Amino acid sequence: MYVFDQAFTFFDFGRAAVSAVILFAVIMGLTLIQRRVVSTRVDY
Repeated sequence: MYVFDQAFTFFDFGRAAVSAVILFAVIMGLTLIQRRVVSTRVDY
């Protein structure tokens, strides 16, 4: 909601874009950490 509010309520598209990129980076980092921790090798 923060990104949406910054962009369309306060018309601050620059801050919304930066926030979206930071959010993407955080989610990507958490995903990579999770994949390393929970990685189970499956051989078919």
